Amino acid sequence: MHSATLAEWLELLADAEFTVESVELIRKTHELGAWIGRAHAHEGTVRDAWDNAPADIKRQYDVVEDASGAVVSYSDDKAMILAVKPLATQ
Repeated sequence: MHSATLAEWLELLADAEFTVESVELIRKTHELGAWIGRAHAHEGTVRDAWDNAPADIKRQYDVVEDASGAVVSYSDDKAMILAVKPLATQ
């Protein structure tokens, strides 16, 4: 599975003849337990991946850990894109 990058989204929109009017980048924080539930992911696998992630990755994702070192939340970047497609003319 692959999450499209902003560049990939912009290319897809351009290929579909949309005009991008604005792009807003936001940072979103996710509570890890809730995310695991929504994603129907295997909790042990996800928590193990976060526990063993390199320090630079944890910094990139603003990982918050509890007193025991368990990951509580992480943050990632989202893009809100406003794009329009002109009506077809004959």
